[in-house]
Amino acid sequence: VPSRLSVGSIEHLVACPFRFGAQAGWRLRERREAVDAPGIRERGTLVHLILERFHAGLAQDDQPLTAQARTQLLERLVAITDRAAVEVNEGSASAVDQLAEWRATLPEYLDWAISQAEQGWRWQAGERTDRIELHWQRAQTDRTVRIEGRIDRIDQGKAGLRVIDYKLGSATRLKERAAQPRRDAQLAMYAWFAQAVDGAQVAQAGYLSLKRGQLAFHMSSESIEETLSWWQTQLPHTLARIDEGAPLVASGIDCDFCASRGLCRK
Repeated sequence: VPSRLSVGSIEHLVACPFRFGAQAGWRLRERREAVDAPGIRERGTLVHLILERFHAGLAQDDQPLTAQARTQLLERLVAITDRAAVEVNEGSASAVDQLAEWRATLPEYLDWAISQAEQGWRWQAGERTDRIELHWQRAQTDRTVRIEGRIDRIDQGKAGLRVIDYKLGSATRLKERAAQPRRDAQLAMYAWFAQAVDGAQVAQAGYLSLKRGQLAFHMSSESIEETLSWWQTQLPHTLARIDEGAPLVASGIDCDFCASRGLCRK
C-alpha cells in the first residue's frame, strides 16, 4: 500500500481491486493522448474555475444571492465566464461548443443557487485540497497512509456543512451513485475530509449535476453519520488486509474503459 493515495484510488479499489493494484500500487499509467478539441473534461476545468471565482467574489463583497438581484448576478456570472474562457482556452475557436453549452446552463444554475440561499445555505469554501491519515498495525509496526483529494465546494447551513461535487455527466448515473453511499467513495471521502478539517458536522453530501436541462442536486441516500461510520471502519481494515498480502481480484464491470485492461487477466 503506497504511503499516499488519492480519492480516485479509493474509487478504483471499490470498483475493481486489481485496478487499484495496477494503478495505485504499481503506478502503471496509460500514455496521455493529445486532445484535438475541448470536451467535457475541459469544460469541467472551466466550470470549476468560474464557480469558484463567482462564489468567492460574492462572499468577499458580502453580496447575497437573492431573486431581486438576479439580473445583476447573471451579468456578473456571464462576465466571469467570458474572462475565464479566454484564460483557459486562449480564444480557441474549437472551444466554442463547450462554452456555449455552459453559457446556456447559467440561468438554470443561478436559479438553483438562489433557491439554496433562500433555504439558508451559504458558500464557505471551494476547490479546497484536504487530507486525512489512516493508521493500522502490521507485525508490531505502525503503518500510515495519507489520503488526499480536492473538494469542489463546501456550504454552511443551519444543520451543518454540505459537501458538493460538480458533475457534467449523466444525471441518471449521478442519482444511482448517490443512492449507493457504501460503494461511492468520492462523497464519503469528501465528507470525511470536511468533518476532520473543519471540525463540524457534515449534514449533506451530494453531486450537483450541471448538465443543461437536468440541473439537480443528488444527495446521498443514507445519513452522513451512518456512511462515515461504515467507511471509517471498513477502509482501514481493507487497506490493512491488502498490506498483509490479500489478493487483488479483477472484478470490475467497466472493463472497456479501464486503463489497466491491457494487462488484466479478466
